[in-house]
Amino acid sequence: PPRAAPPKLRRISLLEGPTEKQVSGIVVSDDGGDVVCGGHDGELQLWSRGDAGGLGTTMRSGQTWERCSSQTVGGGEINALALLGTTLACACQDGSVPLFRLYKEGGSSMLYSLLRLHHPPRPGGGNGGREVMCLALSAVCASKNAPLLASGTQDGGVSLWNCMSGQLLQRLETAPGEPAHANWVMCMVLDKWPDEQREGLLITGAYDHRIKVWAQSSSGSGRSRSPALGSHGWQLEATLAGHTDGVLSLALSHSRRIIFSGSEDLTLRAWSLVHSAFLFEVNTFGSPVGAMTWHLASRHLVTGTEQDGIVQLWDVAPLEALLVSGSPDA
Repeated sequence: PPRAAPPKLRRISLLEGPTEKQVSGIVVSDDGGDVVCGGHDGELQLWSRGDAGGLGTTMRSGQTWERCSSQTVGGGEINALALLGTTLACACQDGSVPLFRLYKEGGSSMLYSLLRLHHPPRPGGGNGGREVMCLALSAVCASKNAPLLASGTQDGGVSLWNCMSGQLLQRLETAPGEPAHANWVMCMVLDKWPDEQREGLLITGAYDHRIKVWAQSSSGSGRSRSPALGSHGWQLEATLAGHTDGVLSLALSHSRRIIFSGSEDLTLRAWSLVHSAFLFEVNTFGSPVGAMTWHLASRHLVTGTEQDGIVQLWDVAPLEALLVSGSPDA
């Protein structure tokens, strides 16, 4: 049968800030009424719609955005942002992760500073390499009402934090004394496993050309835990190899069964999470695949390339249907 026509996207608004430096992170509030961006000027820009009517679907509604605030984070360049509910986390050049609360009062939106997490130096690694490159927030495996925060650093480290107390819960290791990756951790996805035997799921990608899949066992699974991996039980499940350059972007399918990865090697790859197996590769890109997300209305995968600035939407539903059905054709 003929495929439905792809969605037509058009710009509804242009938000211009006071800086010309690179924007490295953008997040949108759950109600679509607030946008926060951060970049290499080290500042957070908060934009809000006064009518709180969402992102808007017409040119007229898109013109109601106003910049509410601009504040310096104080950690050098901002490399990434993550937002869960009202908790905002910033990945900073100096190795810190400032946390903010996105708060609304009387129709006005504000950012309140909560606390700042500091990455300790890696044992035997000196004080360098702590620059935070990526972040992820999730309510999965959270402690009470405190979201779980994962962070990746320039020295290959991956850390897990309690957002309420600022406590470092665990530094992930492939072996005692060995960091999660050999070098720069550039992207990560924090979610839950599609089965009930494991609870937390963390996928990390780095410039060592590798994708690592980590799991936290559920309390009743009976899976053994190595004492070297810490009391919180996160351990390495699989290493996916195949990219020939750094892994820059990751996305997890809606069924949580397919991992998509974008790389400096100009390819997009798909992997089976359940079988830790390579599925296929798209090598028609003209520059590194540096960004990946989902177009929620169409459930299409969205990729963005760094040097040519091209954004593409991909229909991955047929592949997902095959894997979920268990068809031999998969």
